Amino acid sequence: NYYNVHEMGFRADIKAGANTIVITAKGGGGCNFDYVDIYYAEVTETQPQGGGQQGGGSTVPAASGTKTRLEAESATLGVVSESNSVQVETNAAPSGGAGIGYFQQAGDSITLTFTATAAKTNADIRLGVASATMNASYQIQDMSIEQFNAAYTITLNGEAITVTAGSLPGNASWNFWDVHELAMTGNFKAGTNTIVITAKGAGGCNWDYVDVYQ
Repeated sequence: NYYNVHEMGFRADIKAGANTIVITAKGGGGCNFDYVDIYYAEVTETQPQGGGQQGGGSTVPAASGTKTRLEAESATLGVVSESNSVQVETNAAPSGGAGIGYFQQAGDSITLTFTATAAKTNADIRLGVASATMNASYQIQDMSIEQFNAAYTITLNGEAITVTAGSLPGNASWNFWDVHELAMTGNFKAGTNTIVITAKGAGGCNWDYVDVYQ
């Protein structure tokens, strides 16, 4: 009788007028249902910046190699001040049950390390991110690739790398982790590799994970 409710999120198309949601059991397990929340709003489309999808996005290419997932919440945090600085947030939706939020104050950083068995040039890297904002009021909005690269400096073993593909549309709320992947590449060295992501103070988003492909 103890309902410890957790939220799970997804996106779908809503039509004008009556909409019907049907949830059918497959016989492979189940759970108690408390509610279904639906978030929608009128959207005025704008000309994409950078081409592709709304928000200046493009299709993320298939990654090549063996994936290693680095959970954002496992990163070492570099905190500039104690007020609204980068921090770990517990939530059932992101992988691992937590992620990184409040990551937009200039100078705040997260550091992740991983071990590569061999050096690899132009290795695929994918960033799992959600819920972007471009202003101090924390109003959620679409973020283009150009805006993302303006919001964060990312280095791999001291070498600057930037996002080249993907899109980050705005979510319904900060607690609704509708994670999207952004693509980039970098050069891995054999042994320990270090990724440092630093906010520039020009907006930010929630971080779920960084996937590296060896």
